[in-house]
Amino acid sequence: MGKVVFDSLRKKNQTLSALIWGYLSIQGISIEAAAERLGIKGLSKNTLRRRLQHPETFTVGELLTISKRIGIPIEEIRAAIKH
Repeated sequence: MGKVVFDSLRKKNQTLSALIWGYLSIQGISIEAAAERLGIKGLSKNTLRRRLQHPETFTVGELLTISKRIGIPIEEIRAAIKH
């Protein structure tokens, strides 16, 4: 049996992923470099890629670290989560 994914949850996840990918892209940061720059224990490039595909799996602490180290204003992350 397949998973049920509500459109509002899917849209919120896409918004957050697009925000993070956009900031990485603008700065020319690869997924490998991002995983290293973030310095989050246990966050390899594969884990980061998986979390970006399913951003609901990010912890609040990880989102705060992403905000600080990638330069995404926390207000933009909050707005992406609210949608």
